Amino acid sequence: MPCIAQDWFQSYIMSEKSALQQHWNAEETFRLQQENQLQNQQKSVFGAFMMSLALPGLGEAYVGETQYTRFFIATEVLGWGLYIANSIQVENREQQYKNFASQHAGIDRNGKDVQFWIDLGKFDSVYDHNEERRRQRDVDAIYAETLQNFWAWDKDANRQFYEWQRIRAREIERREGETGCGTVP
Repeated sequence: MPCIAQDWFQSYIMSEKSALQQHWNAEETFRLQQENQLQNQQKSVFGAFMMSLALPGLGEAYVGETQYTRFFIATEVLGWGLYIANSIQVENREQQYKNFASQHAGIDRNGKDVQFWIDLGKFDSVYDHNEERRRQRDVDAIYAETLQNFWAWDKDANRQFYEWQRIRAREIERREGETGCGTVP
């Protein structure tokens, strides 16, 4: 019988020890939760605001709101990805219409401003452009008739196609500008 009593006593001691351990663990968990809440309350609202300005979601991470952090960072990455993709598309389209003009109007692409690319799509040649500007008495808009400014479209259909490409690229660019993402000439 003493063996059974000893086993029972050891079992009782172990269960009491386990109960005490569970109680201590619960108290420690509660204490840690209170410390975390106190730390979160002590975190600066201004600091969280400034972090969110630097990168949306960072302020939420600062105060421990990880769900919102992931949402804001994912939204930011998606927005920048779309902006970059749109910018690349605008640049590609711009290069396409300029290359097309080089092939079919015989232009030198270097050193041209935005107005030149617009005029190129409206007139069959530099001579037609200059004649129209003289009729309108807009002598400041006349191009010097040099090799640098020369153009003459091989077909009217190619000029119209160029103008359509140029306008299409500008529409995509304008959509980018409407979202506040910048402009490209």
